[in-house]
Amino acid sequence: MAIIFGLQALGISLPSYSWYPLGLLVAILAFLLAYLGIKPSLKYSVYTGTIEMALIFILGIVILLRVHNPWDPGVYSLKYSPLGLMGVGLGMVFAFTSYAGWGSMTFLGAEAKQAHVNIRKGVIATIALLATFFTFASYTMTIGWGPNNMSTYFSNFVPGLIEAVKYGGLIMAAIIFIFMANSGFVDTVAIINAGSRDMYTMAKDNALPQKLSYTHKKYKSPHISLIIMTVVGIALFTITGWVLGPLNAFLVTGLWTGLGTLIDHIMVNAALPLYMKKKNRLNLAHIIIPIIATLIFGFAIYASFTSINIYVIIGTTVVAAWLIAGAIIYYRKKDLRVKLEQGEEI
Repeated sequence: MAIIFGLQALGISLPSYSWYPLGLLVAILAFLLAYLGIKPSLKYSVYTGTIEMALIFILGIVILLRVHNPWDPGVYSLKYSPLGLMGVGLGMVFAFTSYAGWGSMTFLGAEAKQAHVNIRKGVIATIALLATFFTFASYTMTIGWGPNNMSTYFSNFVPGLIEAVKYGGLIMAAIIFIFMANSGFVDTVAIINAGSRDMYTMAKDNALPQKLSYTHKKYKSPHISLIIMTVVGIALFTITGWVLGPLNAFLVTGLWTGLGTLIDHIMVNAALPLYMKKKNRLNLAHIIIPIIATLIFGFAIYASFTSINIYVIIGTTVVAAWLIAGAIIYYRKKDLRVKLEQGEEI
């Protein structure tokens, strides 16, 4: 969808059904890159992602130089939120998907050098970089669109590219579009990589069938998990896209990702004090910080359930049903065995 709407912003139209074959192509190419191993897929993601971030940063500077009022601290208050604090909470569900992914470093630990040290450094560096970048990018995009007009921001699907055309011209917008389209591809690679290694770890702990823990003899990737992830992803993409429409499917699946990320972090927060106590390393910070983070995450989840939008309700209901099903399966699973490989332990 981003490609279709991006081309429209540049004055090029494709048939309305184009989202489906383009989505399938992205999924297949992402699978092939992930199948070849973690190193080539991560190198590609890092190099192209860095260029994309640089372009967005440059666009942000251009916007600030060209708007009439580049400084408006009200953007970071409730001043422009028509739903007040609940609107902020609902927005947090989607915002957290932008910061998601760094937790997968723990599952990649077995494939990294000096993982015990590098995973910690990677998590801290990634969070600091993303926090700085997204704070700047969200501010400049809001200022460029107009804080009073933000109710129309999402309805355009690629508002950033529209701003690139407005403030940077067609050439700059075309360059950004290329990397924007690549961003969707990189996101897919990241999801497949992370999800397959989650499945690999769960299979290793006997929470899923053992075959999902098998790795490719040459590429060392969890190839069976990658195949399952890709097939399931394409199935969900097909069903939600054609039944709900591509835009509404984006909203629903985005909620799945956002709520799933929040719940995942809440569970980790709850587990940390117990784990550190087991290791005889528990201190007050291991209790206070997880509680504060959990309260913030809990507020975002609460806000998502208070929405009257039918697609938001569908998304949150499916997540709730999935959690209940998972809890039942976990409760009935009597032979779980957590095995930490080198680099996975704290």
